[in-house]
Amino acid sequence: GNLDAARRACAEGEWEQAITTFQAADRSAGLAAADLERWADAAWCSGREPEALGPLERAVAAHALAGDRRAYRLDSQNQQHRDSAAVANETFQPRNKLTDIFHCPAPSRAAGS
Repeated sequence: GNLDAARRACAEGEWEQAITTFQAADRSAGLAAADLERWADAAWCSGREPEALGPLERAVAAHALAGDRRAYRLDSQNQQHRDSAAVANETFQPRNKLTDIFHCPAPSRAAGS
């Protein structure tokens, strides 16, 4: 289904496809915390940083509701993301500060493509 396709696209570094498919899966059934994190990864890795904030904030809330300590780490990283987005590009490079949050493998390509 949509969710499997979104996870696969994310794992293969097909960011735009992952974003579109996670959005569709979220509209139809909602997403678990891990999938919200994947969606945030895809948005960040595609260069659509502001779009990563919504899924990341929802992932924090979902982890917190489940009593998962991961919520604290994600919340801290989310705040760093917000702080970095507010600073001028000449004085700060948000991508450098947040590389440990988002996981951006290179897109996989089939042989011969």
